[in-house]
Amino acid sequence: MNTDRPYTPADSGYPAWLAKLGRPPHILGNTTLLKTPPIAIVGSRRCPGALLLAAAEWAEAWVIRGGARPPLAGGFQTPVEAEVLRRLLRGGSPALVLPARSLPRRLSPAQREALEAGRLLFASPFTAHRPTVALAASRNALLARMARAVIVLHAAPRSRTLAWCAKACAEGLPLYTFEHAANAPVFGLGARPLSEMT
Repeated sequence: MNTDRPYTPADSGYPAWLAKLGRPPHILGNTTLLKTPPIAIVGSRRCPGALLLAAAEWAEAWVIRGGARPPLAGGFQTPVEAEVLRRLLRGGSPALVLPARSLPRRLSPAQREALEAGRLLFASPFTAHRPTVALAASRNALLARMARAVIVLHAAPRSRTLAWCAKACAEGLPLYTFEHAANAPVFGLGARPLSEMT
C-alpha cells in the first residue's frame, strides 16, 4: 500500500495501537506489519567494531530463528543500524523503517524486493525531503511511542541515543543490549542482556 495521504483509523485494517503516535503517518508497504507494536532498534553513529560485528551476527541469528515475532523498527540511519537492516532484508525478515523525512522516492534493489514481498514498510508523518536533527528527534519520539521494547545496539556516552534510551526507559520501555564494556552506560539505565530477550 502506498498512501499520498495519511494512514488513518478510517482505513481498513488500521490498528488501534497506532493512534498513540498522535499524528497519522504516510505509509509505503505492507500494512499488516503494523498489526502489533514493533521492537525498536537504535544505535549510535559511532560504534566500536566489536559491537558492529556483534550486531551483524545477532541480525543473522534473528533471521535464522524466524517464527512469528513482531517486526523490528527504526530509522536505520547509523552505520550499525543500516547493517542490521541490510542483513534483515537479505535474510527475509520483516522491518519497519521510519525515515526522518518524507517517504523515499527511490529504493535500493534489496528494499524494492522486500517491499514487493510484503516484508518491508516505510512510515513517516513528515513532508521534508531531507532529514534534519530536529526531524530525527521527532522520529525517535514516535519510535518510543510505538515500540514494545528496545534493542540498543550501542549508545555512546553523552550521545543523543543514550539520552533517548534514558527517556524511553523512564517511560517504561524495556531495554536490551549486548554484554560489552562499551555498553556500560546502557546497563546503567537498567537494560538487560540481549541474550535474555525471548
